[in-house]
Amino acid sequence: MHRRAQVSPPLHLESAVNSAVTASVERCIARHGRCPEALIEILHALQHQHGWLSPPALAAVSRGLALPLSRVQGVASFYHLFALQPPPRHRIAVCLGTACFVRGASALQQRLVQDLAPGWQLEQLSCVGACAQGPVLLVDGQIAGLAAMELLAPAAGVS
Repeated sequence: MHRRAQVSPPLHLESAVNSAVTASVERCIARHGRCPEALIEILHALQHQHGWLSPPALAAVSRGLALPLSRVQGVASFYHLFALQPPPRHRIAVCLGTACFVRGASALQQRLVQDLAPGWQLEQLSCVGACAQGPVLLVDGQIAGLAAMELLAPAAGVS
């Protein structure tokens, strides 16, 4: 039985990506300060720019702030709002607040769990604040009531 060799990107592409990440980290450090107390703000700014905190970004922050990589990774993994994986193409969040729940949000969530197409990530929220439209979904950050859900269903792979 032959094993397939893992293909890595060409070294020049990988180093170009790492150079861009390092430059981005250096800009954040220059803006927030080269001190350990700025770690969370720097991580927040990097995630805002890139959508997530990649291993090269965490390593660059570690070098830039002269902190152990384990400390940077520990802070990034402790706070649930930091993403250590690339974001999905699309996100759907189901509001499970009281008004949405009594209007069928739980059943809607179960249907989405069963039928959601690849590339979509399902999350749940406590309350979106659009109770009159319930049950409510947040689709890629935009509020969607029942009418919008019917239009969205084919795109999300939901029957």
